[in-house]
Amino acid sequence: ISRDKHINKISQNNEKIIFYFNEKDFDFSVVDKLIKIYGIRIKFSPAKNPYITYHLKEKKYLLKEVKEFLNNI
Repeated sequence: ISRDKHINKISQNNEKIIFYFNEKDFDFSVVDKLIKIYGIRIKFSPAKNPYITYHLKEKKYLLKEVKEFLNNI
């Protein structure tokens, strides 16, 4: 799924999951969509390699939440 979404890398820092995207293929409209779904639980950085930081609801459901997030991209 992540390659289809042009994600280069996924990392975790405590309750935060960071999705790094391919700059040239990143669809900026996805940011608005994700903000409508997740509100303040996401942060977007339009760096040279854009990334979205997602704050987990519950760390014990890490895989479930990441799969759901990827499906919403």
